[in-house]
Amino acid sequence: MPLWFLRLLGVVLALGIVAGLFLLAFAKAGLL
Repeated sequence: MPLWFLRLLGVVLALGIVAGLFLLAFAKAGLL
């Protein structure tokens, strides 16, 4: 497995986690 693929996978995973946290925060703000 090439190094750039692992780096790309890490970036996508990090972006997904950040997006999930933002969605969770917006959902909590909307419920409040």
